Amino acid sequence: MLLQGLDVARYVKASAGRANLRVVFEDKCQPRHDGETIYLPRITLHTTQEQLDDIMASTDHEVAHDLYSDFGILREKKISADTSPLGFIWNILEDSRVNALEATEYEGFRELWDKSCPLILDKIRGKTEEEEASPLNKIIKSLIKWDTRISSRLFPQCELSGSRFKTDEEIDKTLEPFSNRLLDAQEEPRKKIGSAMTYDLAKDIFKALGGDPDEEEKRVKESPKPPEEEKKESPKEKPTETKAEDDKPVEKPAITDKKGPEEESLGKPETAKSSDEPKKITEDEWKIIRVEIKDVDTKLVSTHDTVNEERMNKTGLLYAVDESGISDEWPSASVDDFEVVDYIKNTTITGKVVGLLNKETGCAKFFIRNFNDRVESKVARIDNFAQQVRRLIQIRAKSQYEYGTKQGKMDYARLARLALKVPGFSERIFKKKVTNTVLDASVTVLIDMSGSMAGDKVLFACEAAVLLNEVFNVLKVPVEILGFTDMHSGSTDMFHPISYVYKSFAALRVSKEDLIKNIGASSAHMTGNPDGDSILWAYDRLVRRKEKKRLLIVMSDGQPAASRRCSGLAPYTKQVIQEIEKNKRVEIYGLGLCDESVFRYYKHCSTVNEPEEIPTKLLELIERKLLND
Repeated sequence: MLLQGLDVARYVKASAGRANLRVVFEDKCQPRHDGETIYLPRITLHTTQEQLDDIMASTDHEVAHDLYSDFGILREKKISADTSPLGFIWNILEDSRVNALEATEYEGFRELWDKSCPLILDKIRGKTEEEEASPLNKIIKSLIKWDTRISSRLFPQCELSGSRFKTDEEIDKTLEPFSNRLLDAQEEPRKKIGSAMTYDLAKDIFKALGGDPDEEEKRVKESPKPPEEEKKESPKEKPTETKAEDDKPVEKPAITDKKGPEEESLGKPETAKSSDEPKKITEDEWKIIRVEIKDVDTKLVSTHDTVNEERMNKTGLLYAVDESGISDEWPSASVDDFEVVDYIKNTTITGKVVGLLNKETGCAKFFIRNFNDRVESKVARIDNFAQQVRRLIQIRAKSQYEYGTKQGKMDYARLARLALKVPGFSERIFKKKVTNTVLDASVTVLIDMSGSMAGDKVLFACEAAVLLNEVFNVLKVPVEILGFTDMHSGSTDMFHPISYVYKSFAALRVSKEDLIKNIGASSAHMTGNPDGDSILWAYDRLVRRKEKKRLLIVMSDGQPAASRRCSGLAPYTKQVIQEIEKNKRVEIYGLGLCDESVFRYYKHCSTVNEPEEIPTKLLELIERKLLND
């Protein structure tokens, strides 16, 4: 799922970009949306396909709210879905409206939502059936069943799941006359008009259920207590008094055909209700519902806070985060977490590591001296190595004939064309032998630049990078050369993987001297090696290439180890490599430097212990991974 997680992350950012929203992936995060940023949990080894679908569908849902919803309607009336039954009903209706608009516009969202939402509805159904049949549960179940039936033309699987809810027949009967109005709202894309339609519909439904929308708006506006303070009020006080007066459980509606005190307070008409009129929810039950709404499980029911400006549009997306038993897992880094030091563009992402761009530091000069003294003099000349590879390609190249040419060897099967005497056709009776020595491939070289690589190991890696850079330049094969380490501050718990770009695909040629200087400059900061995240980052860049073959060469000296707590990093790295090997869109090869640990992680790998071995090992690598079909 880790490779698929890359596609999901790109999908989420592209979708959020439609509404100019940012996306941030956090550790152990309950997905939410604050109006400017969508916060999502990081993708880990334990992330399931169901959760990936939920992340994409829920992101589209929140983007649809930004595109189609006008939350100003509720803000003007100081009504929140977290405190008011009226706001809660509006929120569900508005969710239905924006989902319908998004599904009509984007077929992909329709399929995603109809695939992921039924699983959430099943969770809600199980949760509400386990609990007491409270007034709020009754309303939620009936609204879901009603909404999914109306939206069945777009989400048939949701309708199938919604039909399984055991609902209150009286509430169902109350909702039925409003079906056409919800359908009309689902076709209105304009923000203010569409949201006003669902709000007016919510008011009428609230009234039909026994509430007084005007009184509800007035109650919220004149309430001396802020929502936070009102939430602290014990929910047991009012229900206890009601139970004592009525001598019956408060959850059970106290319905009579006579005009009661509740109706007087709500301004109900004095005429007796018809026996066919649906029963309504009492004022005491609305009081209980207001308390229950504050404690609604936002992992299951999406709500938007439209009163508190600091929590504007904050939502619990329809995606439950299960943190049990995964406290030691390694959270996957997102693209935004990386500090990128690009030596080709001479830039960094945030400037925190800008000093590493200086190629004239004492550390860089020391690296170059050591490289020349301890490695360069012991390795065969680059020109000889390149010619060896070229000859190998010519030997292994497959020849084929091009038929129907005007020159070449006679093709006796096409001699009959001479009798036709058709210009431009009759003379094409030859065949030509074509030998293709061009490699349709692209290569990424990824170098571990952690502290344990200091000394001969990083010098060997530099020599291998120089050889590969030169030979692929001669062969006209696009190559990218990267390095990786990390940075961590225990005081702020800040952790960032660092990626060094020594040569990018866009840079057609980087000289040997510049490449050595680039690697030497980065040797000033060599700390941890979060292999899994860095391999994914390099893979994500390489997999976008259009060449037929793509090869990722990872040079490392051993066990993955980050600067922060790295429990779970080793199995995470192994899972990343295994998924790449299984996916087969990119060939991955591990080159161990003075260490055998690569054999524990890579299916295809070898080791280098002396500088003289580097050309031979690279030649074997190129033959095995690029020349073999």
